Amino acid sequence: MSPSAKPCTACGKEVAPSTVEAMTGEEAGVRMRIEGMPVLRCAEGHRRFVTPDFAVRLMQALTGEGPVAPFGAAVQ
Repeated sequence: MSPSAKPCTACGKEVAPSTVEAMTGEEAGVRMRIEGMPVLRCAEGHRRFVTPDFAVRLMQALTGEGPVAPFGAAVQ
């Protein structure tokens, strides 16, 4: 576990960097798929974001409210 990573909140075991294979969601007719997102995972399989504000920062980037690397135009 990295010195700054707190133990898993569900089971108390150490966490290590990992990635989420794929997540898909849909809202208001918009479907999104995320692959390879970084997470912290424990030996029991519990996962959490790398930083507590990761989800908020991702949403801000996707809605144009925060800094983000340029995305190419969507084709689907």
